This record gives sequence, C-alpha cells and structure tokens, in this order.
Amino acid sequence: MGRSAIFLAIGFTIVCLLSGMNLSRVSVDAFKNAITYQESTAGHNIVQADVNFACNQLFLTPNWRAGYSNVPFGGGTFSAAINTVVNGKDSSRIQIVATALYQGTTYTIKVLLQPSLFSKFAYFSDNEPSTINWVTGDTVWGPYHSNTKLYVSGNPVFNGKTTNFGGLVKAHSSDKPQFNGGYETGVSITMPSDLNTLKGKAQQAGGGFYLSTTNDFYLNFNADGTVTYRNGTSGSWTTTSLSTFAGTNQVVVIDGGNLRIKGKLNGQVTIAALSSSTSRGIVYLDSSIAYNSNPLAGASTDMMGIVATNNVLITDNTNNNTPAGITVQAAIFSLKGGFGAQNYDTRTDVGGQIHLLGGISQAVRQAVGTSGSPGTGFHKSYYYDNRMLVTSPPAFPTTGAYEVLEWLE
Repeated sequence: MGRSAIFLAIGFTIVCLLSGMNLSRVSVDAFKNAITYQESTAGHNIVQADVNFACNQLFLTPNWRAGYSNVPFGGGTFSAAINTVVNGKDSSRIQIVATALYQGTTYTIKVLLQPSLFSKFAYFSDNEPSTINWVTGDTVWGPYHSNTKLYVSGNPVFNGKTTNFGGLVKAHSSDKPQFNGGYETGVSITMPSDLNTLKGKAQQAGGGFYLSTTNDFYLNFNADGTVTYRNGTSGSWTTTSLSTFAGTNQVVVIDGGNLRIKGKLNGQVTIAALSSSTSRGIVYLDSSIAYNSNPLAGASTDMMGIVATNNVLITDNTNNNTPAGITVQAAIFSLKGGFGAQNYDTRTDVGGQIHLLGGISQAVRQAVGTSGSPGTGFHKSYYYDNRMLVTSPPAFPTTGAYEVLEWLE
C-alpha cells in the first residue's frame, strides 16, 4: 500500500503540474492575444486617422498634394502620399496611400478618388425658381440636387439620392413627395466660376478643336463616326473623322459664338459654346442628337457632353415641331443659363416630347413648355443615363471636390 500511495501521489503531482503549465500557457497566450489585438487596433486607428486627415485636406484644398511624413500620432507615426492615377486618357484621379507605423508593424490603407462631376446628376440646379414645382407624375431617376429649395406640389418621385440646401417647400400640406434614394438638406455644391479648364483642353496642340469666332458654328454628327461642319451660314462644309476633329482630349470649343448641333454620335465628345455675351455662348439643338449605339438597347460606349456658358435651347424649327418631338442623348451643363426650348410659350403644342437620356446641370431652371388646353412647347420624358454614375463625357465640368471610388485596407 505504501508504494502505491507514493505512486499515486507522484501521479497526482504530475497531473497538477501539467494542468498548471497548461493554465499558465493559456493565460500567457490570452495576454499575448490581448496585446496583439490592442496593438492592431491602435495601428489601424492611426492609419484611419491618417486617411481622414488627408481626405479633409483634399476637401478644403482640392489641389493639395504635399501629403504627410512621419507625423507622431497615438504612440506611433503616420505618413501619406497623394499619387496621380492615369486611367486611359484621364489623369484626374488620385490615390491616397496612407501608412502607419506602430510597435514595429506597418498598417496601410489605399483610397482611390476622382473629381466629382456634374454629369453624375440626373438633375442639378444652382437656382430653382419658386414658380416651378415638381408635381405628381414627375419622376427623377438619378441623383438630384438644388442649391436653393425643392418646391413640390402633389407626389413627385425621386429615385436617386436627393439633396438641396434650403429645404423642402410643399404647395399643400397634403403633398407627399417620395424620396426612394434618400433625402438630405443643408448640402451646397459650388458651380465653377468659369469653363477655362475645358477651353484649355481644346487649345492643347492635338488635344481638341478650338475656334474663336462670333459666327454660329454648325456641327453635324454622322453615324459612321465622322462630323460635318462649317463656320457661319456662308462657310463651306467640311467632313472629317470625329477622332481627328476632336483630338486626343475629345473636346470641341467654340469661343465667342453659338454652336448648332444635330445628328447621330458614334464615339465620345464634349462640345461647348463659350462667350461673355448673353446673346452668344448658346448651344442650339437644331434637331435630334442621339447615340449611334443606344444605351437603352444594350451596351454602348457612345457618350456626349453638351456645355454652354449660357443656355442650351431646342431650336424653334420644323425639325423639332413634330408629334415625335426631339431626342437628346447627352449630359448637359449650363454655367449661367439652363436647358430650355426656344419660344416655349408661343410654339404650338403638337403633343411632342423631349426624349432625354442623360442629365441636366444648370444655373437656373428654364421652361420647355406651358400647361393648359391647349398648351405650348414640349412635354418631358427624361431618363437618367446610369453610366454617368461611374463614367462621364470627356473633360466634363467638375464640382471642385473629390468622391471616393475605392477603399482598400
């Protein structure tokens, strides 16, 4: 019995020692895991702060590129580099590469940003007149913004994110607008002060077509990828390929005159009429302007931007005054005016519609017709080109701010 007791005691002691060692190892591992988690969390918090600081600097100063180098923060350090990213012909994108060093470990976050473009809006206005309401039957399919107030009467539907600065004004207490993409007020988006960036793109050698003239410039787009143009009513017509005409930047700028367009676009281009005179710098739609490959019928790479210092107007002529109305496939931007119809209040209502595929960004909302029986002008059939959420016409005006495309941790 004595020997058995001794063996039993030894065995029990060994078991206790092994259990103690296991408990000690578990405690040590748990402590190490806690330390690792704390260090990882601290390092991640530092690099996130780094990104937030960089994003804030870019928000305040879009041209900021200095970055940071070994800035002490939270017991570690952080750095940030701001790199230009070339995407095809577009070099406007930038990437923030943020790194943090904490307790010998490096943490990295990469954020890809691009300039926020006015082409992303289905509808944008810098000044929304209080005399024009969004009414029952009106539907906006993409992002909407107004730098003033949003005036509604009845139950209009807004399917994209809806923002404005001055709040919502209902004509009646029973009005119930639908905001299916969310609604936010107190948001202000600044219009650019000029269109010099676009002008500069056209003036670059081989970059685009630039002409200083006080004449009306006529530009017809052809389905075979060519354009036919002339300067003034008495000038001779010239036909050339769109790629040659619009250059590597795919930009056409008429500086000092008006631009008159129509046809079927095969390719990508942004056209603009610029002028300091209120009677010029106008783009006239002399007939339908459509894509050769319709995005509504399938995949299409055709894309147009229409830019004007002043108005973009549907011409009052026999081409447009038909029951079929007019087709406009483009992103439209007006710096000081808006998108409207020439003589909207006197041209006979023939039941024609504006079949718009794209978006409208304008300083002041313009009229395209009047209601009543009989009415005048056009009815509206506006659809958003969803491609504009991720891409845009060449060199289209920007809001001056950046938006996040990718966030990689």
